[in-house]
Amino acid sequence: DDERQWFKSRIGVGRSEMPRAIALADHTILGGDVCVVPDARQDPRFRDNPSVMGRPHIRFYAAAPLLTREGHRLGVLGIADWKPRDDFSEENCEQLQTLARLVMNELDLRVELSARSRAERDLKLVNELMLAIAEAPSVNTALETSLSLICQAVGASHGRAWTVVERGKKCQPVAAWGRAGPAWTSRLDRQRRAPLTLTNSMVGAVLTGNKRQVIPDFRGVSRRFSAARDALAIGLTAAICVPVR
Repeated sequence: DDERQWFKSRIGVGRSEMPRAIALADHTILGGDVCVVPDARQDPRFRDNPSVMGRPHIRFYAAAPLLTREGHRLGVLGIADWKPRDDFSEENCEQLQTLARLVMNELDLRVELSARSRAERDLKLVNELMLAIAEAPSVNTALETSLSLICQAVGASHGRAWTVVERGKKCQPVAAWGRAGPAWTSRLDRQRRAPLTLTNSMVGAVLTGNKRQVIPDFRGVSRRFSAARDALAIGLTAAICVPVR
């Protein structure tokens, strides 16, 4: 990153990271080509480097950049030795570049598999939602079933659907799914009888701004949103709220 080099994988290296200012890999990332340093103590770029002057006492270093298909440099694949080496040939440089390409192939494959897995998961959820809506006897049942599927998909404990009432001045829950119990039922009944205002609730902020709101911790917004205090009281800690267009 901006200030740090960290080792995603390492052999023979005790440290897991170091400041970028003293990282030999920084020269490879900025240069973009294979970097070969036969003897770091004789190289003016590295002879005063703490990793050369002190532990781990690097003398030889070679590295190839990890390049994306678009040409972005994500990092390096590097090797080092504790003694000088003048036998690192052009063929060795090509081998290092080949290994770097293999590393990128593995990373690209992992990204593609992850994206495919997400797409399959999303498609499965969409199909389940469409089926639930098609088979539901009423709009309210369809909403409650949809909330159930969404909460299970994202690991949430509770879900609600809201609508605007009183000529667009307040928002009221029309469907809910989640834990059973007197505290939950009482809170839901209270909100149905006394809808939230658009100005002091997360739901109101979403409806007014027409964009999603993510609150990782209700404690940080309890003064801004009055409903957050009620949520904390019954065990809720975080929320995601999105507009339904």
